[in-house]
Amino acid sequence: MIAIPAPAAEIVLSMQDGAPVSLRRHGNPSGPRMLLNHGNGLASDLYFPLWSRLIEQFDLFLYDLRNHGRNPVGYLGGHDVPHFVSDLGNVVSAIGARYGRKPLIGLFHSLSAAVALLCQQRASLFAALVLFDPPHMPPGAGRRLPVQSQ
Repeated sequence: MIAIPAPAAEIVLSMQDGAPVSLRRHGNPSGPRMLLNHGNGLASDLYFPLWSRLIEQFDLFLYDLRNHGRNPVGYLGGHDVPHFVSDLGNVVSAIGARYGRKPLIGLFHSLSAAVALLCQQRASLFAALVLFDPPHMPPGAGRRLPVQSQ
């Protein structure tokens, strides 16, 4: 079993509807700032093999989507994209308020990648985004795959 290191700091944020979201800080406070989040049904700790390689260079923040990972399961009616978008904005604001404002890189997978894109369109929260498997189809693409002739 892989041991996840204790964070340098951890705070529990209260989202607009009261949902608790744990925010953890690892790494190099002098380095470029990065925020990491996961896909639906997962947790940030699952990505430890990735983010463990970033902690020497980056001021790394991790959070789990509400009702995921280290967060308690709460009201499931808030488990939707509008709440996740609002939560991400709150997390970014809390990082700046608590640790000072500086450019932020976002590293997101799947659902959180879609949420980050929506936030970025509205408020330009990130200096750069790294998105893995965002669940989006290219414009004009249908849901059917083309039939391959043999």
